[in-house]
Amino acid sequence: MLDKSKNIIKIKSFQENPPFECGYSLDVINKSILISIALNANGAEGQNSFPGMNGEMEVTGFYGIYCLDYIIETDLSITLVIEKEDKEILYMENQDLKYVIGILDALSFVNGNLPDFLEQNT
Repeated sequence: MLDKSKNIIKIKSFQENPPFECGYSLDVINKSILISIALNANGAEGQNSFPGMNGEMEVTGFYGIYCLDYIIETDLSITLVIEKEDKEILYMENQDLKYVIGILDALSFVNGNLPDFLEQNT
């Protein structure tokens, strides 16, 4: 897990020095950065990013026992996976950026209060 302030630097490095031959589009990089900024704004305790072999990018935010994984696909759709203590409790694919950031905002991690619907699924 990286210090949350260093994750954006890591994301940018994937475009400058791609670890795989596929390279990473500026759109995938920019969406990854926006998700990282939203995670910071919503109180993530830590973050990390991982490049995919086909140009996709994963951005992960950590909130205590919760882990939020955002996978930004090359078609710019986003898959969101939320885990509690390594158990998947929410999986959504083919979402857009505004929607997944809205979910993050709605979860209110800043105060550590999760909505009832999330707690009921854990």
